[in-house]
Amino acid sequence: MPEEAQAREFSRQSAGSAVAVAGVLAWALAVGAGFQWLAQYKTTEGAQQEAPRLWPAGSSLGPSRGGSTLVLFLHPKCICSRATLGELAVILNGARNLSALVVFSPVDGAPLESEESWNTARAIPGTTLVVDRDGAEAKRFGAYTSGQVVFYDAAGRLRFAGGITGSRGHVGDNMGRRAVQDLLAGKPTRWHGHAVFGCALGNPGGA
Repeated sequence: MPEEAQAREFSRQSAGSAVAVAGVLAWALAVGAGFQWLAQYKTTEGAQQEAPRLWPAGSSLGPSRGGSTLVLFLHPKCICSRATLGELAVILNGARNLSALVVFSPVDGAPLESEESWNTARAIPGTTLVVDRDGAEAKRFGAYTSGQVVFYDAAGRLRFAGGITGSRGHVGDNMGRRAVQDLLAGKPTRWHGHAVFGCALGNPGGA
């Protein structure tokens, strides 16, 4: 092959190799950025507002008589609800003198009975499901993020406010769940709040 032709062939192969390398680098950067976004998303906390220190007198929710009351606020379409309800089931397993209210904030006209989160919550023994159509109860208890829990003792005093999952959609031991379990067991706990990981209540898209 003439030297000129060899030079052209070498140049063509080199250009092709450079394009391939650039493509691989672009793919790797995109994958890395995707993993970074996912990790950040899973650990991004939702909004919270201070819950009332005493059970609010104007609430239509009925506190337990002679026992503790746990209120969980949920967005019916939030994909994180499955993990939150899983942790709730762990908390309620064997719990005594506890009233557990799961409060749903509807976002559209779809019947709640068609939502997975509604049926999952209904299947957990010891829960009472409540519909908060105008979001008044959520605001009254300072709940702005799906997964927010408030726990009041038998005297109506706030003992815990926050989430019961370790991150978005994550099931497993975490400080929020452990704090509620300790309170139910009569044990001292230094955790009286925890980050909430979930969708904004009232957001139609559940994101």
